[in-house]
Amino acid sequence: MTEFVLMRHAETIWNRQKKIQGTKDSPLTPFGEEMAIGWGKELKKKENQAGRFSSILSSDLGRAVKTARLVNSCLDIPLMMDIGLREMDWGEWTGKVYKEIRKASPEAVKKQVHLCWQFRPPGGESRIDLLQRSLDALESASEKFSFAEKERILVVTHEGVIRTLINYFFNRSFMWNEPDIMEPWNLHSFFYDHEETAFKLKQVNMLKLSLPPAGDQYCAKKGVK
Repeated sequence: MTEFVLMRHAETIWNRQKKIQGTKDSPLTPFGEEMAIGWGKELKKKENQAGRFSSILSSDLGRAVKTARLVNSCLDIPLMMDIGLREMDWGEWTGKVYKEIRKASPEAVKKQVHLCWQFRPPGGESRIDLLQRSLDALESASEKFSFAEKERILVVTHEGVIRTLINYFFNRSFMWNEPDIMEPWNLHSFFYDHEETAFKLKQVNMLKLSLPPAGDQYCAKKGVK
C-alpha cells in the first residue's frame, strides 16, 4: 500500500501577478520560500502523530522543485521528480491573466468552461490528458515500492493536478457551478492498493498548512496554479 499526500507548491511571482503559469515557470517569492520552509518544519513536528514520509515526489517544474527542496531541508528524505506531475499545459493562455482572457475572448472561454473534463485551452491539453499522465506518474512511483508493506510519499505538485485528481476520486463533472471542496493550503491524501491495482481516496483537506505572518493576504485566501 502506497500513500500519497498532495501538497501544492508555494507562492510564485506570477501568482502575485495572477498570471496563468501552466508548464512555464516563475520563481518563488520570498514569502513563498518562507511558506515552504515553514511547511517542512510543520511536517517534521507531526511525524510522531501522522507518520514519517519515506520520500518526496515532485513535479519537475522549478516552482515545485524549489518548494520540495525547501520542505526537504527539514525532512531530509530522498527527493524524486516526474514530468508527469507538471501543471496543465495552458497553451496560448500561458502567461496571461485569466480575467483579461475572459474580457478579450468571452465566447472562447465560455465554450471551454462548459466542456468540463474536455476543457482544453487553445494549443494546450485537456483535463483528461492531465488526469491520465498524473495517474500514470503516481502509479509508476508506487510500483517502485510494491515490495514494501506501506510507503508514505509527499507529492509536491500544482493546483490543476490536485484539483483534477480530487474531482476524479469524487466522480465530479468539473461543471463551473460545482461547489469547491478544496480548501486553500491543505494537504490531501489517497492510497494506491497494489493488490487491487487501484487508487483509493483517504482524506481531502487532511491538514491545513500554516502561513508565515505577512501583510499580503493573497496567499491566505487564494490557491495557486
